[in-house]
Parts: sequence; C-alpha cells; structure tokens
Amino acid sequence: MHHRPSRKRALTCAVLAVFVVVIGNLCILGWLRHRGVGNEPSSPGPVSTSSFESFGDRGPDPATSQDRAKALAVVFDTGSPAAVANLLAANGYENGSVEKIGHSARRAPDKATKVQNTNADLVAIPVRMTMKLPPGMNDPRMAPKSDAVFLFDEQGNLRYRLGGGRAADSLNGDMGTLLSLGTESGLFFWVTRFEAFHGFKMVSEFHMVQPNVRRVLRVYHFPRDPICPAPGLPEPAKGVAGVGFRGQQPLENAIGIGADGQDHSNWLLWDAEKQVFTGASRLRHGDLPAFQFDLTQSEGFVPTDLEQ
Repeated sequence: MHHRPSRKRALTCAVLAVFVVVIGNLCILGWLRHRGVGNEPSSPGPVSTSSFESFGDRGPDPATSQDRAKALAVVFDTGSPAAVANLLAANGYENGSVEKIGHSARRAPDKATKVQNTNADLVAIPVRMTMKLPPGMNDPRMAPKSDAVFLFDEQGNLRYRLGGGRAADSLNGDMGTLLSLGTESGLFFWVTRFEAFHGFKMVSEFHMVQPNVRRVLRVYHFPRDPICPAPGLPEPAKGVAGVGFRGQQPLENAIGIGADGQDHSNWLLWDAEKQVFTGASRLRHGDLPAFQFDLTQSEGFVPTDLEQ
C-alpha cells in the first residue's frame, strides 16, 4: 500500500531545494568575483569624504585679506601648528584642528614650502589634523586623524585641500605625504586610507601639486602598497618615474594579468611630458588581485589593458 507524502514533508523538500539553489548561486557569484568577473575597474567605491577640494580663485576679501597675509607670514616665521590653525580660521576652514605640521610618513616635509605653479606660485603646508567627531559620536578618542596638504596663494588665501578626509566608516582618516616620484619638476601628494572594496583593503589617490594642481588617479589595493618610486626605472631626467604594487605576492613577481587577459607589469609609469600615468587598469597574480583603478576618478591615467 502506497502512502502519499505528507504536506509537511513536501514543504520541507521545497524549502531545502530553494536553499540549495540560493547557496549554489552565491558560491558561483563569489567564485566569479574572485576571478574578477563583474569587478569592473570603473565601479564606484564606498561613499567617503573627498581627498580633493578646490576653493577656486576667490580673490581678495577686504574684510580678511590683511589678516590672511599676516597669518601666512606668521606661519613662515614660527612654523607652529597654532599659526597654521589661525591661517585656516582666517579662511573660514573649520573641519578639524591642526595637531602638527608634517605627516605621519617618515621623511615627510615638516614646514611650509613655496611651490612654483603654472598659473601662480603657491604655498604648500603639510599638516596632521584631528577631524571633527562624526555625527552621533561624543567620545573624543573616536575622532579620526588625517594627513592633509593645504595650498595657499601668496596672499594667504586658501586655494586647495588635498587629503584631510575620512573613510566611509567615519573612523579612519587619510595618511599621506608629499613626494616627487624621482622626477625633477613634479611634486605629488599621495594620500591613502583604509577602505574595503571588492576584497581590497586600501584606496589611494595621487594629486599633482606641481606644476599644476589636479587629481591624477584613484586606485584600490592592499596594505604596504604603493611603492614609491618604483625601482629599476629610467633616469628621472628622461621624464619617467613610477609607482609599484606588490599585491598579495612578493615584490619579485612583477608581472600579472591585466583586464585584457595579457601579461602586464606591476609598475605604473609616470610620463612627465604627457602628464599621465600608464599601466594596467587592474592586475591579478593567478586568482589573487593586486590592484584596481577607479577609472571614473583617474583623469591622469591611461590604461594599457583596455581599448581606447
């Protein structure tokens, strides 16, 4: 004598079948993501405060121009954090307090420096800041630290902020330093922060300071990267410098697979004549990713593994 399956047993089997399908699809999706499928380099990252801000050419302000010029002179005379704080206050900037002049990186500049720029000479002041507390937080220990470079004109007017931002978690600030990448005429501000995205742990931006101010690139990567400048490149006098990435492999493994499935170098080359970086838009060593560019935020980067 045959018995019909109970309704409860049938429902249980149906639920199990759906569960198996869902788990299977998630596993396939995870495997594809791991292989890089659907992980396009132009995908937008997490929402966080920008590390680049332009204040434009505001021109002289009769009410504060004299105060700004005096405040800038005091910065050069004393080199104190309080003097920089007064200069920022004279410009109405109140997004954090100045902890010190200089950055967290070793051998970083620790004083105001005049920078020859294409349009006008500027004054670059590298600072370590304590950011304002995020909304809803009251514990001062939760205030993120952030490296920044503030660029002023010679009259003390704030023109640009590079760095001085925070990650999407509101707890991690920017780490950065001024560097030349080995070039004789270029000056960059490299800023990086902890920012999880598609398996990557960090995001870095390169901003040009000299000969003109602009954002050059934005790239996701892993801790310990990038390596600046990249070793073994042509002499700086030839106008070429570079940045290297280890990814999750030893430094000696300098070749990976780009978006076109072909071999590409771990190094990004800076062409001082064309004012652009060139290199792979994303790279992996086998199944392990090394880095990935956000092409929507990399105006000074020309990928070699994508059709132009």
